[in-house]
Amino acid sequence: MSEWKETRAGIVRTYTFKTYPETFGFAAQIALVAQRLNHHPKLTVEYNKLTVETISHDAGKITERDHKLVAAIDELELPASKQKVEDLKLIKEKVKKNSKANPRLHKKKLVTMKKKLNGE
Repeated sequence: MSEWKETRAGIVRTYTFKTYPETFGFAAQIALVAQRLNHHPKLTVEYNKLTVETISHDAGKITERDHKLVAAIDELELPASKQKVEDLKLIKEKVKKNSKANPRLHKKKLVTMKKKLNGE
Protein backbone atom coordinates (compact mmCIF):
# COMPACT_ATOMS: atom_id res chain seq x y z
CA MET A 1 0.00 0.00 0.00
CA SER A 2 3.04 2.24 -0.38
CA GLU A 3 1.56 4.75 -2.83
CA TRP A 4 -1.86 4.81 -1.19
CA LYS A 5 -2.57 7.61 1.28
CA GLU A 6 -4.94 7.32 4.21
CA THR A 7 -6.90 10.53 4.74
CA ARG A 8 -10.09 11.49 6.53
CA ALA A 9 -11.87 11.02 3.21
CA GLY A 10 -10.62 7.43 2.87
CA ILE A 11 -7.76 5.67 1.16
CA VAL A 12 -6.62 7.50 -1.99
CA ARG A 13 -4.19 6.86 -4.84
CA THR A 14 -3.63 8.62 -8.15
CA TYR A 15 -2.23 6.77 -11.15
CA THR A 16 -0.74 8.51 -14.18
CA PHE A 17 -0.78 6.79 -17.58
CA LYS A 18 0.46 7.73 -21.03
CA THR A 19 -2.90 7.59 -22.83
CA TYR A 20 -6.61 7.92 -22.17
CA PRO A 21 -7.36 4.31 -23.24
CA GLU A 22 -4.78 3.01 -20.73
CA THR A 23 -6.33 5.17 -18.00
CA PHE A 24 -9.88 4.10 -18.78
CA GLY A 25 -8.84 0.46 -19.24
CA PHE A 26 -7.32 0.35 -15.77
CA ALA A 27 -10.42 2.02 -14.33
CA ALA A 28 -12.51 -0.74 -15.95
CA GLN A 29 -10.31 -3.41 -14.33
CA ILE A 30 -10.87 -1.76 -10.95
CA ALA A 31 -14.64 -1.65 -11.58
CA LEU A 32 -14.68 -5.41 -12.16
CA VAL A 33 -12.74 -6.07 -8.96
CA ALA A 34 -15.02 -3.70 -7.03
CA GLN A 35 -18.09 -5.48 -8.34
CA ARG A 36 -16.68 -8.86 -7.31
CA LEU A 37 -15.92 -7.55 -3.78
CA ASN A 38 -19.20 -5.58 -3.63
CA HIS A 39 -17.27 -2.52 -2.48
CA HIS A 40 -17.22 0.33 -4.97
CA PRO A 41 -14.62 3.11 -4.89
CA LYS A 42 -14.94 6.55 -6.35
CA LEU A 43 -13.05 6.58 -9.66
CA THR A 44 -12.12 9.91 -11.22
CA VAL A 45 -10.70 9.80 -14.76
CA GLU A 46 -8.96 12.90 -16.12
CA TYR A 47 -7.42 12.00 -19.50
CA ASN A 48 -4.22 10.28 -18.31
CA LYS A 49 -4.90 10.39 -14.56
CA LEU A 50 -7.02 8.04 -12.50
CA THR A 51 -7.77 8.82 -8.86
CA VAL A 52 -9.17 6.01 -6.73
CA GLU A 53 -10.83 6.80 -3.40
CA THR A 54 -12.36 4.23 -1.09
CA ILE A 55 -14.12 4.49 2.25
CA SER A 56 -16.88 2.44 3.87
CA HIS A 57 -19.69 5.00 3.82
CA ASP A 58 -22.01 2.87 5.95
CA ALA A 59 -19.38 2.79 8.73
CA GLY A 60 -18.24 6.37 8.12
CA LYS A 61 -14.61 5.31 8.23
CA ILE A 62 -11.94 3.11 6.65
CA THR A 63 -12.65 -0.57 7.29
CA GLU A 64 -11.21 -3.96 6.39
CA ARG A 65 -13.30 -3.86 3.18
CA ASP A 66 -11.30 -0.83 2.01
CA HIS A 67 -8.01 -2.54 2.76
CA LYS A 68 -9.14 -5.68 0.89
CA LEU A 69 -10.13 -3.58 -2.12
CA VAL A 70 -6.78 -1.74 -2.10
CA ALA A 71 -4.93 -5.08 -1.93
CA ALA A 72 -6.98 -6.43 -4.85
CA ILE A 73 -6.30 -3.30 -6.91
CA ASP A 74 -2.59 -3.61 -6.16
CA GLU A 75 -2.69 -7.11 -7.69
CA LEU A 76 -4.03 -5.84 -11.02
CA GLU A 77 -1.66 -5.81 -13.96
CA LEU A 78 -0.70 -2.29 -14.98
CA PRO A 79 -0.41 -1.41 -18.68
CA ALA A 80 3.15 -1.97 -19.96
CA SER A 81 3.93 1.74 -20.22
CA LYS A 82 2.71 2.35 -16.65
CA GLN A 83 4.74 -0.61 -15.38
CA LYS A 84 7.84 0.87 -16.98
CA VAL A 85 7.15 4.17 -15.22
CA GLU A 86 6.72 2.34 -11.90
CA ASP A 87 9.94 0.37 -12.49
CA LEU A 88 11.79 3.54 -13.38
CA LYS A 89 10.63 5.21 -10.14
CA LEU A 90 11.99 2.27 -8.15
CA ILE A 91 15.27 2.36 -10.07
CA LYS A 92 15.63 6.11 -9.47
CA GLU A 93 15.05 5.64 -5.75
CA LYS A 94 17.56 2.80 -5.56
CA VAL A 95 20.23 4.63 -7.56
CA LYS A 96 19.69 7.85 -5.60
CA LYS A 97 19.98 5.99 -2.31
CA ASN A 98 23.20 4.26 -3.36
CA SER A 99 24.87 7.20 -5.13
CA LYS A 100 24.45 10.25 -2.89
CA ALA A 101 28.21 10.63 -2.39
CA ASN A 102 28.99 10.91 -6.12
CA PRO A 103 26.44 12.79 -8.29
CA ARG A 104 28.26 11.94 -11.56
CA LEU A 105 28.12 8.24 -10.70
CA HIS A 106 24.43 8.67 -9.89
CA LYS A 107 23.67 10.05 -13.37
CA LYS A 108 25.74 7.35 -15.09
CA LYS A 109 23.98 4.56 -13.18
CA LEU A 110 20.59 6.07 -13.93
CA VAL A 111 21.31 6.23 -17.68
CA THR A 112 22.52 2.61 -17.63
CA MET A 113 19.40 1.43 -15.77
CA LYS A 114 17.10 3.31 -18.18
CA LYS A 115 18.78 1.59 -21.12
CA LYS A 116 18.32 -1.81 -19.50
CA LEU A 117 14.67 -1.06 -18.79
CA ASN A 118 14.10 -0.07 -22.42
CA GLY A 119 15.90 -3.17 -23.70
CA GLU A 120 18.79 -1.27 -25.24
